[in-house]
Formats: sequence, structure tokens, C-alpha cells
Amino acid sequence: MSDFFIGTPQSEPIGEKKRHGCLTAWLVLMLIVNSFTAFTYLVTPPPDTGPPFHMPLFPTWVYGVMAITGLLNLISAVAILRWKKWGFWLFANTSFITVWLNYTMGMSFATSIVGLVGVAILYGVLHIGGDKKGWTQLE
Repeated sequence: MSDFFIGTPQSEPIGEKKRHGCLTAWLVLMLIVNSFTAFTYLVTPPPDTGPPFHMPLFPTWVYGVMAITGLLNLISAVAILRWKKWGFWLFANTSFITVWLNYTMGMSFATSIVGLVGVAILYGVLHIGGDKKGWTQLE
């Protein structure tokens, strides 16, 4: 019976990774938004310019690229949930591709660069949380 009280109780296995609530919330939001974005670009026909020409607003390939970046962003969020640092770098790269694509398709530089806000937020939430800081736990 005295052996029961020897040592300290452990409620969690040693070395278990802990995720800060803000990081979890941001990753869940990334999953939702990028699922919607990818689905929308995959199933919605490109909007046209209206009469009389009825041409796509942007070249059709742009919608395919945007669907692929949405799917890659989904993969990046899942990777970060699984503690993979490459998920952050994938998300950063797809964000830069999206900024470049938006700018080359005629959006202003200021409007296009707003796409990098998500990278900054993800970087920020990966660096908060003390012992639950995500960045240092990524492999």
C-alpha cells in the first residue's frame, strides 16, 4: 500500500506535445476556410464579364491554381496539427503564390499583399503559449 504514494502522479505521458488554444482555433479556421475556398473554385464556374462577350473574368487556369492552393493549404494545416514544420512553409509558399497571382491578374499591390496576413497570424500563434508554444514543438 505504501508503494502507491511513492513518486509523483502523472496525468500526461512524458513528452506529450501540448497545443495552445489560439493555435488550435486558427488551424481549425484554416481548415474551414480553405475547404470552402478549394470547393468553391473546383465546382463553381468562373464568373463572366457579362453581355455582350461572356468571357471569364480571369483565365480559366487561374481558378484551377486557386483550387490547388486551397487544397495545399488544407494539407499544410493538417501537417501543422501533426506537428510538422514543413506545413508552415507550405502555407507560406502557397500564400506567396496567391499574392503573386492576384497581383498579376490586376489586383493592386496593397490588396494582393493582404494575403500574407494569414502567414503572419499563423507565425504569431505558433510563437505564443509558453510551454505550449507550437513552433518549438514542430518537427
